[in-house]
Amino acid sequence: MLSQPISPTALPVKWHARMGHPGADIFNSLARTLRLPKLKTTEYTICPTCSLAKGTIKKGKVSLKKYTQPLQMVQADLCGGFRYQEFQSNKYFLTIRDAYSRYYSVIHLKSKADAFYNIHGMDQRNRTIL
Repeated sequence: MLSQPISPTALPVKWHARMGHPGADIFNSLARTLRLPKLKTTEYTICPTCSLAKGTIKKGKVSLKKYTQPLQMVQADLCGGFRYQEFQSNKYFLTIRDAYSRYYSVIHLKSKADAFYNIHGMDQRNRTIL
């Protein structure tokens, strides 16, 4: 324990940042030991770093639309740019999902440019089958 406060004019928010952004309870117990002013809850909620770190992602809304036929809605996702070429020297993969049947397809790609041709080709094949 120190005999004098470290800095009587220092703001608790600055000390909160200097200590690595601890929670208010931990900060106040350390502040008592170091003879620093306590951190008020309102000051703690103002800290932009803590606000960003505690941010949450809101889930998307669930669609209530019911699809009545195949290929009415097709969802695609292109993943990759992977450092290592694993499966037949492909660096990317494309997932395609039909919203009606929930049928998934995964297509391995050597480049991003191949995605359009694969989606177009799959669409043509599926329309021929239907």
